[in-house]
Amino acid sequence: LPMACFWQGILRALTPEERTSLGSTPDQLRASLKQRNRRPARCRWQGSALSERELGELESWVREDVHPTNDGHDTSTCDPYLCLLVEILAVDIVHNYNGHPVRYSFSEGPVRTLYFRSTRGHFW
Repeated sequence: LPMACFWQGILRALTPEERTSLGSTPDQLRASLKQRNRRPARCRWQGSALSERELGELESWVREDVHPTNDGHDTSTCDPYLCLLVEILAVDIVHNYNGHPVRYSFSEGPVRTLYFRSTRGHFW
C-alpha cells in the first residue's frame, strides 16, 4: 500500500504470533488496534506516567481516527497507536525521530523492546 509505511514498519517488528493475533496486513493491523482500543494506562512516555487527560485523549484519538490506512499516519511526538501497542503487547518502544529518541515503556516490565525510526516522510 502506498503511504502505509507506519503500519508496515509495525508489522515487521511483530512476532508471527502477534501478526496472527493482530493481523498480517496494514488494514488488518489498524482495524485490530481500533477494536482493542483502550486507555494505555500502563504506558509510560519518556519515563513519566501519562495524566488522566492525556490517556483519555490518546484513547479518543484512536477511536475517532477515520483516515484510510493508505493515506499514511503522521506519527506524533506521543503517538496514540504506539502507546496502545505498549499497552496491548506489554513491550517497550524506542522511536528514533530524526535522531531524537522517544521512549515508550510498559510500566510492569516489558517482554521486549521494539525499535522504529522515522523522518518527516517515512517510518520503518
